[in-house]
Amino acid sequence: MTKGKFYAILFTISATAFLAWALFRGYEGIKFNTEVVEECLNNYAKAKTAKEAKENLDKVIIILEEKGLTQGQTTIFFKTTDDDIGIWYEKLVRCRKDLAIVEAQVAENPEMADVLEMQVNGMRRMETSADASIAVPQGISIYPKNKICFWWGLISGIATIGFLIKGACVIDNDETDELMFSKR
Repeated sequence: MTKGKFYAILFTISATAFLAWALFRGYEGIKFNTEVVEECLNNYAKAKTAKEAKENLDKVIIILEEKGLTQGQTTIFFKTTDDDIGIWYEKLVRCRKDLAIVEAQVAENPEMADVLEMQVNGMRRMETSADASIAVPQGISIYPKNKICFWWGLISGIATIGFLIKGACVIDNDETDELMFSKR
């Protein structure tokens, strides 16, 4: 086996590992966005009533609890509050409690319903971003596998580039040597 073929095989293996990493990240991200963000959080942000908003928030909280996404950090190196799952989860729980209070107040005073619903809508507008979804911690879709995925992507990506460059150099040298020796 020539060096060129050897590096081509290593390139193929590392490129396959990198592609598998990219597909895994993409699939997990799409699955989480569909399950949690699009179906529940966006519906929470667009809800017309406190009851409807609370129902959507309940769905989110149940999904998060089932997946064990109630605490932890999604970042690897720099810990920030934006990437703290516990803070995000507690914020959702607090919003749910506030909505339950508003829902109870609406039930007690139906004539105040419009005012209370306006307060709820204002509260949700402050909590949501421009695309009508609550800011979700980056990398939550693959949590708790964030570190493994980071190293998997980094190592396979660097290896793919390295074996591509090394293989191209070896193949280029092999062809140059063949041309030089064939002219003699």
